[in-house]
Amino acid sequence: MEDKMPHDKWRLIYVSDPSGNANYDFDPGMARPLITSHPAKPEELQRIIDNVAANRPDTFIQEVYNAGWTLYFRSPRFEYDARPQHRRFIPMMDDGIMPLQVMLDQARKHGLNFLAGFRMNDSHGAPDQGGMFIHKNPQWKIAEMPQGAAFVPGNRMDFTFAEVRDYLFSVMAEVVDQFDVDGLELVFREGLYFPAPQGDRSLARERQPLMTELIQRVRAMLDQAGSSRGRDLQLGVRVPETLEECHNCGLDVPTWIAEALIDYVAPQDAMYSDCNAPHQEFSQLTKNSKCELIPGLLPYCANLDRTGPPLTLENYRALAHSFARQGADGVSMYNFQMHWDAFWKASRDPGPEAMYPLALSYLRELRDPAKIAAGARHYLFHPMWGGSTAFGSPGKTAGGIVRDDKILLERTEQQPYGQYHFRLYENFDEIVFAKLFFRATGLGPYDRIEVDINGTVIPADRVRHIWHSDGRHPNQGRPLPAHTTCIIDLSSPPIRDGDNALGVRLLFSGLPEGAVVIDELEVTVLPR
Repeated sequence: MEDKMPHDKWRLIYVSDPSGNANYDFDPGMARPLITSHPAKPEELQRIIDNVAANRPDTFIQEVYNAGWTLYFRSPRFEYDARPQHRRFIPMMDDGIMPLQVMLDQARKHGLNFLAGFRMNDSHGAPDQGGMFIHKNPQWKIAEMPQGAAFVPGNRMDFTFAEVRDYLFSVMAEVVDQFDVDGLELVFREGLYFPAPQGDRSLARERQPLMTELIQRVRAMLDQAGSSRGRDLQLGVRVPETLEECHNCGLDVPTWIAEALIDYVAPQDAMYSDCNAPHQEFSQLTKNSKCELIPGLLPYCANLDRTGPPLTLENYRALAHSFARQGADGVSMYNFQMHWDAFWKASRDPGPEAMYPLALSYLRELRDPAKIAAGARHYLFHPMWGGSTAFGSPGKTAGGIVRDDKILLERTEQQPYGQYHFRLYENFDEIVFAKLFFRATGLGPYDRIEVDINGTVIPADRVRHIWHSDGRHPNQGRPLPAHTTCIIDLSSPPIRDGDNALGVRLLFSGLPEGAVVIDELEVTVLPR
């Protein structure tokens, strides 16, 4: 565990979503020109870069490939994105102006590194969405998938086949040849690159060398292009949050790091930030290598939270602080457009349009390790994939593990007990206060509990109880029925700098039936 944040090397990367600049206008008859118009103008793209650059990231990544399509540039060799929201850039390209070049030139004016991003096997709009390379070659599609609503056969390609890997490589080579980018980022967030019949990931693990061979080819291509340009070109990879999930997906990240094939690795969940992320397993691999660890930050922490507002600056500080203490070299912002997504949908991700570009100001704080360390922090330990069967059994991630942490106390048992494990990297000599909150659904005012932290029982008079008889409204996060919030002032000991466990025992049941569920734990910290 790192004692100090690496002030002189801290990185901040901003990733621009494939359709983030296109306003998600799926109906061209109902344009929403928050960011770009129909048709788009070069100055609008320049303004996008200006708004991001003003908040001082060191790298801007525009994702330029998705589901067999190119985005923000056109080539006679490949099919351009057919979705309605990307039609707005066609008049510009008809005039000989490539949107990608416009953004790249503007980034250069600000001294930003500019990388092109590739979503390696995106499945939005399955089964029909995607380029004709996919749909004219059904023999190369993945047919055997895990169960789950998000695993729909139709537009995921099987990287077992050399033709699939060759196609992706050819698009990457075209981008590097036609545009003076500073490198590429390969985005492996989709969870499936090889067949996984009934969720069996053994084929992906066996075929890891095939994906490593592709990474080696891309590395060699970038090195050759960089040699001719007189500078090194970067190769970054955005991968699942744990090494277990990486291997489940056929991604041999330890080998990529050991063989110096990649310049940075950005572990993250497909959709959510994680205060419990085990980034030390990655930092153990990167600390003596040329590869940097730059984990992803996303605007929500849990599937069920998305009826409420996105993360606050205090939440982002907590994540960045935790990642830095585990040896990260920086952070990378992903799906950040969720902060203003409500301009086109309000049922989920209700970030208001007024947050564009205001939310980008969060980057100023996250760029400065001193501000991260000095600012208030709010950790959210929520059930990341709770309530979801998108990837199979309840709580499963795209990478095939369960992330639905909770304490479950059944009233039918005699004084039931459970633990919630959480990571808190805080030095208590450097803080004014730290408070722990946990919400217990089904815990009523007549129930009695005993709470411990790391095995040390907390005196009952130090555990405050707030009974919410009306539950929680959706605009505050996921709706909750009647529940109790318990509050504890933390001290060290018993809290530890690192891994911790909250224990709860139901001593007396004031109700004849029903379970007590604790799946939300939060910690607030104010540094000195």
